Amino acid sequence: MADHDSGDFGVRELAAAVGMAPSTVHRSLGALEGEGLVDSDAQSGRYRLSLGFYRLALKGARRAPLLQVAMPFVAEAARAGEETAQLAVYGEVELAVMFLGEVAPRRYLQVRARLHEWLPLTVSASGLAVLSRLDSDSVVKAFAKAAGTASGSDLAATLDVVRRRGFA
Repeated sequence: MADHDSGDFGVRELAAAVGMAPSTVHRSLGALEGEGLVDSDAQSGRYRLSLGFYRLALKGARRAPLLQVAMPFVAEAARAGEETAQLAVYGEVELAVMFLGEVAPRRYLQVRARLHEWLPLTVSASGLAVLSRLDSDSVVKAFAKAAGTASGSDLAATLDVVRRRGFA
């Protein structure tokens, strides 16, 4: 739900998005509602993330000091290279990367990342660097998940270059 632009969801819509049976999604939403993580509209039957969800997300973010620890190094890399430097994390379950922060040099033309959303491994240098280190089964799954972003032969050739150079 958090990764989609729509503010609310119907059970069938959400079930289709996550590939689960509507009955399973309905039960799960009921449990989440009981914990205060989603709200439902009795008239429309649609669900949305609650303020309780956002409170929990903020608490979790405060307990994970990754940004506080890593961003000074990201800033130093940006300064030393006079290029945009980004902090990305790999989601093993999602087979994707998420950019958590970036530091851009003071220039008119800057490379900017979409922050705080999962992106296919095939669409960024960070993702390609991760792909170059994964086992072949995970690479095949990542290619299938990112279908339509690039051809398999193009990606295989790009990964070979990344592996040889040691960077993407």
